[in-house]
Amino acid sequence: MNFASGLSEELYSLEVDEEEGFLYWSMKYNIQRKSLNGSGSTETIYSNDLLSKITGLSIDLSRNPRRIFFCDFDKERSFYKDVNQSLTTAHDLTAYMVDPDISKLRDISYFNGTLYWTKGDNPNGIAVMTDYDQSSRSFDIKENLGFQKPYQLLIINP
Repeated sequence: MNFASGLSEELYSLEVDEEEGFLYWSMKYNIQRKSLNGSGSTETIYSNDLLSKITGLSIDLSRNPRRIFFCDFDKERSFYKDVNQSLTTAHDLTAYMVDPDISKLRDISYFNGTLYWTKGDNPNGIAVMTDYDQSSRSFDIKENLGFQKPYQLLIINP
């Protein structure tokens, strides 16, 4: 199955939901999905013409409906939404990222209730947010000079 045929924009991030049977991808200002078996049409999950480069995408696979997390590299903003919400609905996380330098967040990953971002500018590091949907949320950037301009983040539960 060729999922890329018909795409009119640059593809930035891919996520697979094997249990529900969908492939999700992000482009400039859209997030779309299609059935893994290739049946049916492509469904737009989120669209916002004010965004320009949704480079990060992650899914909370424990929720029903699924919750997706995404960040826009150019606009320096991060969001989450449930896939059953309207096409333009998303909750902005950026206001809770209380650090003077949240620029250059390239990728986002959700793992065990915590959000992680790769930060690819001086200083390089990993940004971490716990309790993102609670009033007691916390945000911190952990500097890591061991890598340069990280682009992707993959967390695996052994």
